[in-house]
Amino acid sequence: MKNKILKPSVKHSPETPWFFPSLAVAILLVSDSPLALARPWTFTGIPQPLEAEFVGMKDGGVVLQGPNGKSFELPFANFTPADQRYLTALAAGETPPAEAPGKPITTRTGYKVKKVETLANEVVPVDGGTELHITGTGDPIVGSTFDFSSPDGWLFLDNIAPSAVASKFLNRMRVNGSRAVLNTNVRVVQYGTGSAVIPHAPDFSAMTIYGGKSLSGEAKALKCFVDYNDAKLGAMKSSISSFVLKRGYMATLAQQENGTGVSRNYVAQDHDIEVTALPKGLDAGVRFIRIFPWR
Repeated sequence: MKNKILKPSVKHSPETPWFFPSLAVAILLVSDSPLALARPWTFTGIPQPLEAEFVGMKDGGVVLQGPNGKSFELPFANFTPADQRYLTALAAGETPPAEAPGKPITTRTGYKVKKVETLANEVVPVDGGTELHITGTGDPIVGSTFDFSSPDGWLFLDNIAPSAVASKFLNRMRVNGSRAVLNTNVRVVQYGTGSAVIPHAPDFSAMTIYGGKSLSGEAKALKCFVDYNDAKLGAMKSSISSFVLKRGYMATLAQQENGTGVSRNYVAQDHDIEVTALPKGLDAGVRFIRIFPWR
C-alpha cells in the first residue's frame, strides 16, 4: 500500500520526542505499511545523529519515520552534504554508491592537515584529501559525529588505541551516509600510539592499472587479497605500463603468473603512488599482481 502523507500541525510533546523545534519540522501521520531504510541521519548544526527510516521526498522536504512510529518532514537543505548525496540517490531509485577514488594525491603536501586536541558537539565532515588529527586522550570527541564522504579523507585519533576506537567511537561515524561498521565500510588500524580511521570497504579499489604509459589506455580497478593472474587480468595481462596505488596499500607485481621472475614491491604509506612507466622487465610484461592493506 502506498504511504499517505498528511500534514497537520503538531506541537512538541513527550509523545513526539524526535521533534526538533530549531528545524521547524512538521509532524506527519504515518501509514501502516512497513518501511525498511532505517539509518542515522545528521543535520547542519546538530551534532547528535537521529535514527529514522526514510519514507520519501515531497516538495523539497524529506519525510522520515522515527522509532516512536511518527513521521516528520525536514527541509532537504538541513541535511549534511553526505546525507544530501545519499538522499538524491534514494530519490532516483538508486543504491547510494561509495565515492570512487578521485585524482591521485601523490605528495604529503596534497593533504589538508588539521590538528586539534578535542572536538566537542560538532558535525565534522571528513572529505577529499583531508587528514584530521585529534590528539586528546580519554574521550576527545564528546558529542561530535564524523561524516566521511571521500576515501581520501582520514581521521587520526593520535592517542586512542584501535580497540577503543572500534568499541567506543565508531557509532559516532558514518561513511557515505551509512553507519560506520568495522571491516564493512571502514578500517581502524594502528598509527603510532593511536589509530587511523580509514573509510575503505574490503572491496575498495586499492589499485588501478593502465595499458598505456602515464595512466593512459585501458584501465582496470583491482582489489585486495586477490591473486591477479592471467585469467583475472584478462585483456590486461602482459600489457600493463602504468598504475596508481592508493595510500594505505602495498602491491607486488611480477613477470610470471606464479609470482616469480622479475618483480617489484610498491608501498603507498603516506600518499598515493603514481607510476607512469614500469621498469624494464615489467613494462608490458606483468602477469601477476597481489595487493594487501599496508597499515
